[in-house]
Amino acid sequence: MLVVYTEMMFHCTSRLSDSESLTDTLVCTLSQNYKKSQRPRSNIDMEFSENESIPDEQVTDTNYIIFSDEENEPQVVASDDEFDYELPKIFEDDEKYDEEASPSLAKVFDNSNQQSTSKDSRRSDECSYPYRRVGKGCYLIQKDNVSGDTAFAKCLRRGAYLANFETLNEAMLMKYELQKMKTGVHYYVGGRNINRYKTGGDWRWIKKDGEMVKMKYFAFDNGEPNGTLKGAQDCMFFYASRGYRFHAVWCAMGGLLGGYICEK
Repeated sequence: MLVVYTEMMFHCTSRLSDSESLTDTLVCTLSQNYKKSQRPRSNIDMEFSENESIPDEQVTDTNYIIFSDEENEPQVVASDDEFDYELPKIFEDDEKYDEEASPSLAKVFDNSNQQSTSKDSRRSDECSYPYRRVGKGCYLIQKDNVSGDTAFAKCLRRGAYLANFETLNEAMLMKYELQKMKTGVHYYVGGRNINRYKTGGDWRWIKKDGEMVKMKYFAFDNGEPNGTLKGAQDCMFFYASRGYRFHAVWCAMGGLLGGYICEK
């Protein structure tokens, strides 16, 4: 191959004058080499194909043209073998994780849904008719005409207690609920004065087990509470005639009758 290339260099050099550059010489040489590659193969070139067969493993039915410009340009061809490779299985662990984790995740979601449904169901059962939910509390609103002491006992017999409104938010939500009902009935609640010797009293919320919680806000109407040692007004209710504001009232004989609100 070196001999042929040297001969072509010598041939091109002999044809060029001294004034022509080395670049012209190289162009001539490459041109001669290309023309030679286009000539028909000689008998020597065909000798291999006549006398010897190409091994089967070297024969392929499919070739892929990777690049081709014009008709006279050489083409770069690749066989199937050059593309016969296997992608690395870098996600095998992920697939294994998916197979193991998916049932676990599904179980978590199922359990979560069941717990949520169960919780909602229990909450609904705890506050089913005739009770109603107002805010976060569950209440029974009765329109009976009874005294404060009777209302207290009726709630206990139901397994509940006269409603406590330990926050102003709870009291305002119930006040709004009663205004919507438009019954015109007063409603006893679980507030009690436990010290009539103290000016203004000492008001507490009384729970089912007898526990007492001190009132942390003052929501009585103007001039209330107005009980005295001789004229004790130790119970309280939502007073309909004053827009369901809190009023102090007699607990037994001589007191105003009204409905009541139980809480559980």
